[in-house]
Amino acid sequence: MTLRQAIDRALGQNPQTAIARADEASAMAAVCQARTQLLPQLSFTEDISRGYDPVYVFGERLRQQQFTQADATPRSGDLDRN
Repeated sequence: MTLRQAIDRALGQNPQTAIARADEASAMAAVCQARTQLLPQLSFTEDISRGYDPVYVFGERLRQQQFTQADATPRSGDLDRN
């Protein structure tokens, strides 16, 4: 057995070496995770609802900036649904 082989075997069987390698892997993972904060972030939400309550419908149309004059004029029969 050469000196190099003896050193490799000793390091391979040393628990401190295994701990040091695990610490190194953990540190590298932390670096990768920290770098992801530098990347652009994207988030998405969606909401859907349905109802006939005129106040709710009016508010939703205003919030979506889709309110028109036709929305302010009641259609025949709309007032009879209450």
